[in-house]
Amino acid sequence: MEVQQIKLEDIHPYPENAKQHPPEQIDKIALSIKEFGFNQPVVLDKENVIIVGHGRFEAAQLLNLKTIPAIHVDLTAEQAKAYRLADNKLNESEWEMDKVLQEIKALEEADFDVSLTGFSKEELQQFESASIEQQGQLDQKTGESLTCPECGHIWNPSSK
Repeated sequence: MEVQQIKLEDIHPYPENAKQHPPEQIDKIALSIKEFGFNQPVVLDKENVIIVGHGRFEAAQLLNLKTIPAIHVDLTAEQAKAYRLADNKLNESEWEMDKVLQEIKALEEADFDVSLTGFSKEELQQFESASIEQQGQLDQKTGESLTCPECGHIWNPSSK
């Protein structure tokens, strides 16, 4: 698989792309590219139609880049459709809030611009609130016995 620099003007977005890229997201991708470089190639078919990387393509346009790194793949039309969907769907997952907050705190302590992570202040506040809420959940389980999954010890709050 060879990464090539392809002229932006020669690349064509897939008109039926199902993934939405709001302007705020494109702005964040553009900031990321400016800070870290264009390190993830766009995937194209043999006609230079985007299979994967519409958001990066739009960010490159916003940055007025002339070329971007891309790879060509030889897929059937059905495989390309499935890959477009799969690439976005398979990347969905939950965040480990405590680890996100720990990483953000370390970046802040190093005076690094945490907005480059893509997380908004509102999202981080939600993570922090949810983390605090989860820490108190065990206290709310009064009246229920709990069994330690490691040793089998049964803790009964009524026998404090």
